[in-house]
Amino acid sequence: MRECLMDKTAQEIVTAQADRHRYVYWPMLYRPVVDAGLRDDPFLPEPVESLAARPPLRPAVPLLLGGVPKEGLLYALSK
Repeated sequence: MRECLMDKTAQEIVTAQADRHRYVYWPMLYRPVVDAGLRDDPFLPEPVESLAARPPLRPAVPLLLGGVPKEGLLYALSK
């Protein structure tokens, strides 16, 4: 994968990323990964949907939420 990306120009990468918007309303390029089998103590052992269906999700886990004033601005300008 690294070799493939290294062979591409910046324009090719940006164009490929922009093309995803035709198929997905708001693509999530970096999404959670189920890490069961990858670590001894997985942080996300099952898909989020499965975990959320069985509360409590994970008690006493710190949660950081936030937003920015112009979040989504680049998406809006691309339309």
